[in-house]
Amino acid sequence: RLRTLVVQLAPACRCASVKLQLPRVVPPLMAAVRSAATRAQFYYQSDRVPTSLVRTGHVGTIRDGQGSDGEFFGVDPIPVEMEVHDGRRQGLTLDSNGFELVQHAWDHIDYYNNADVLNCYYPEVEALVCRQVGAKSCVAFDHNIRAKSKKLSGELL
Repeated sequence: RLRTLVVQLAPACRCASVKLQLPRVVPPLMAAVRSAATRAQFYYQSDRVPTSLVRTGHVGTIRDGQGSDGEFFGVDPIPVEMEVHDGRRQGLTLDSNGFELVQHAWDHIDYYNNADVLNCYYPEVEALVCRQVGAKSCVAFDHNIRAKSKKLSGELL
């Protein structure tokens, strides 16, 4: 079974989520999740976009000189409005739901400092993933820093 793990950090709440990333699969939430919800718009690829587990060069983004995503090509995003539920304390698991909230006290770093992200954050993420899924090794290899005001001001991210 192919499993690609993606780890995301939400610095404001200092917690991480580990989620299983599968093409065009949206794992169902358990019926027991009936907490207050809000509506949000998500974008999914239409069926006109060819899928592949290997890089084809047909879908992607052109990054700017600072490494930020620029123009996308080969995409056909379809907006879908959905309810977003608070999944905390719901017992959601990576194997059953495709993602899992993991409590973890992160060592604080300057997330705008690329050296700190590569030398401190990456190893910590790799160790967290290994502990959570029982892997012997894990390689963090890419990140994006999204800070519109810093980018508009010309600051390097």
